[in-house]
Amino acid sequence: YWRVRAIDQFGNPGPWSNGGSLWQVTVDNVAPQVTITSPLNGTLLSYIKNGTVNIMGSVTDTNPNHYYLNITGPNGYSSGPGTVYNSSSFTNQSLYIWNLKGLQDGVYTIDLEARDAAGNKGAASTQTIQVTVNNTPPTVTINNNNSTITTTTITPSITATDNSAMTYAWTMNPTSSANINISDPTKLEPTFNITSNVSGSYSFNLVVTDLAGNQTTETFTFKYNYVPPVITQNTLSTVNNTPNPPTNNQNTNNQPTGQVLGDSTTTPNTSSNNSSNSGKVKGASTTNISSKKSNKNFLFFGWWWLLILFLIFFILGLIRRSNKDN
Repeated sequence: YWRVRAIDQFGNPGPWSNGGSLWQVTVDNVAPQVTITSPLNGTLLSYIKNGTVNIMGSVTDTNPNHYYLNITGPNGYSSGPGTVYNSSSFTNQSLYIWNLKGLQDGVYTIDLEARDAAGNKGAASTQTIQVTVNNTPPTVTINNNNSTITTTTITPSITATDNSAMTYAWTMNPTSSANINISDPTKLEPTFNITSNVSGSYSFNLVVTDLAGNQTTETFTFKYNYVPPVITQNTLSTVNNTPNPPTNNQNTNNQPTGQVLGDSTTTPNTSSNNSSNSGKVKGASTTNISSKKSNKNFLFFGWWWLLILFLIFFILGLIRRSNKDN
């Protein structure tokens, strides 16, 4: 502190300056310190998730005077209160309400700087952080939408892009039938499994959400046409449903006839019979073979009986002739 007064040539003193009060001088060589307490550096922001951002900070100094806050971004963007005079230190105070509506996607820089009454400024008097704004929802394209299928499964072909990672959620449209299962409703391209044999149209909603909270909803629709299985039947020759007695050409298990060739039981045939009987019923083939052998046996024994009868009648004729001669 200090004060002054004047003395004339005769040694008479005058009054003290400033009404006799002391003049005080403060020496301040310490720079103020600043901190941006919210948002944190590297934060991902969006209008749909955050709306507005309350930028908060602290300024500490013995003789604070003013602080400066500014936000810069893509294409020359600039916002903030600028210079704010404040002679008091503060902690975690609201500095500016930042509206994110309509902001272009990109990286934004927030600068906070303070100076005291002595004009001091040091390294701790300035802080800069960067945040990312993402206001664009994901782009989703379903490549095979409105398909018609006849199989019981279908997998959508989808392209999804965004500036950040995405999550997926499938839900069934309330107008669709419940006869279908989704292999994984949190996967971008799951498999849909139809569990009924009923033709119809199916519709599912896909919600794609990025890390900033932006969402895109697309509808996947397909039509299922149920096609009954086609049962083919080869043309059958004579089918005998009555079991045949065992023969050398049949198995001894009395399996019923009508069993299709290719069964473990085989019927002895020549190579020509195998080719000609392919696709026919086994019982029919066995019956034909047995009939042929029975006919051969009948002819063989029939000729012997005719020969014996002929000999008997021949002998009887000789006896009668001999009796007449006598």
